[in-house]
Amino acid sequence: MKNILLFTAIIALPTLGLSTVWTVVNSGTTFSPDAITITEGDSVQFNITASHNVVEVSQTTYNANGNTPLAGGFQLPFGGGLLLPADLPVGTHYYVCSPHAGFGMKGIITVNPCTAPNQPSVISGPTTICELSANTYSVTSDPNATSYAWSLPGGWTGSSTTNSISTTAGTTGGVISVTASNSCGTSSAQTLTVAVNGTVPATPGTITGDTEVCKNSTNVYSISAVSGADSYSWSLPSGWTGSSTTTSISATSTTTGGTISVSAVNTCGTSSPSTLNVNITSHDLTVSVSDSILTSNDTVSNYQWYDCNLQSILVGETDQSYTAASTGAYAVILDLNGCIDTSNCVQVTIVGLNNLVAEDLLLFPNPASSSFVLKGVYTNTYMVSIYNAQGELIKSITSNEEHLYSIDDLLPGVYILSINSKEGKRNLRLIKN
Repeated sequence: MKNILLFTAIIALPTLGLSTVWTVVNSGTTFSPDAITITEGDSVQFNITASHNVVEVSQTTYNANGNTPLAGGFQLPFGGGLLLPADLPVGTHYYVCSPHAGFGMKGIITVNPCTAPNQPSVISGPTTICELSANTYSVTSDPNATSYAWSLPGGWTGSSTTNSISTTAGTTGGVISVTASNSCGTSSAQTLTVAVNGTVPATPGTITGDTEVCKNSTNVYSISAVSGADSYSWSLPSGWTGSSTTTSISATSTTTGGTISVSAVNTCGTSSPSTLNVNITSHDLTVSVSDSILTSNDTVSNYQWYDCNLQSILVGETDQSYTAASTGAYAVILDLNGCIDTSNCVQVTIVGLNNLVAEDLLLFPNPASSSFVLKGVYTNTYMVSIYNAQGELIKSITSNEEHLYSIDDLLPGVYILSINSKEGKRNLRLIKN
């Protein structure tokens, strides 16, 4: 019969490895729990009162509520103690309280073999990945495993003690391996070979294209091809239109500028963007009026004054200011670096009449086929200059007493008559049939 001597030092021993210490108590003359199933390597602590002890018996003795000790079996003194793994080999152990076995104070400890986990299942996860990419690998969870140990290729990062691991790849591939462990041992390793093939493209080079553009204009921007890029992602200022997945884009502006950006894209990801700031060429379209003098408040553009009533440019009027010869509406056309815009029409009223024309100056017939008459011209000497709609001088005519002028030589169309004398000038619109 095995005698178990209990010392304080033994009772205080910690649990070894990942084994479990099970606890049995008594409730009167009953062990609680009276049947437990443990794993090889576990211990059992009996916390019982001083009137009870623990003696291992045979199954036959157990069934008969006897108390004959089993040869070589374990025993604990009155008050209980700790059964160590050495006392509990694999199998079924029957025990009783010697003084109270006849009352049915008995129990069973079933010890199952302690086995290491099986080799983990096939590792799930991508086998061809991009440099520095994040990926997750996993195996099927094994209920017999209490932890896992993962190994990654050189230069990779990631750690885990569970059945899955989140990784960040390095610049080269290699072998991922994993083992499963419990208190009984460690499994053989499962492995997976992974290749690193590709990287996120580099940032595109400088974007080429105009940085000063006209409003509502279409302009082309481009970059050099990026090695390893499959496509490109362009971004335009708010409100602009245009799209492309290539190295160039045709973009239509609005009235405001902003930033154009482009990134290179492939299966590994998207690069940092290359950017270009673009401004809209703007004009000051306000016009100041002082008596008959109109002045553009834009100080940097080229000027062309326009007669809104005649819907024609004023030939030769290309200064910042224009002096109106007659009552009417006028605008200024501004040109800055090829960006053209026109002010609103501004009404000018000429107070009083000069010696050239009266308010009732008439041009008739209008439209005219072969000639026209000017009525209401008070001066005797003046010049009639005829311009086409593009502002080109077609002919000049000296005044005559009849105020009748031939236009047989003019092609059909719209013309501007500029009536000039030393006293002033006035423009009229003529249609030739």
